[in-house]
Amino acid sequence: MVPLGWVVGCPLLGWISDLKGKRKPVISVGILIMMMSFSQLIYVPTLMPAVISMLIFGIASGAAMLPYSIIKEANPDHVKGSATGGINFLTFGITAILGPTFGKLYGKTLETVTDHETHFTQAGNFMLLVMGAALIASLIIRETGQKRLIKPHVFRG
Repeated sequence: MVPLGWVVGCPLLGWISDLKGKRKPVISVGILIMMMSFSQLIYVPTLMPAVISMLIFGIASGAAMLPYSIIKEANPDHVKGSATGGINFLTFGITAILGPTFGKLYGKTLETVTDHETHFTQAGNFMLLVMGAALIASLIIRETGQKRLIKPHVFRG
């Protein structure tokens, strides 16, 4: 259901960020919705079916494509390809580190644990921690959307 959510979420969140003229708030709200839907799946799984939770998660995670817009907006034309390659490297580099880390912490013990529900919750907590780190990063990055150029009018009278 997550990839199906991307089909809806990527263009929808791209459109919303273009409409608002800002990227950061859409990314941050996307991460918050991801965290809420994932938390619901882990802590209150009977609240709604997992397929709905994962569809919502997928739609919200469509915000993951917005950093590609940011990197293109933040760099001059003559380095846009290199900048996009750089962010792609970061995306896959972080995945290459987190995948084995997650596997070592939770994947190897799946067959040996007796309480699978607690194991699932602990693994989910790891993922929520990673999403929390992404949320912090989304608050730190520089805004590049069109509205960043508009400065509020200051009344001097």
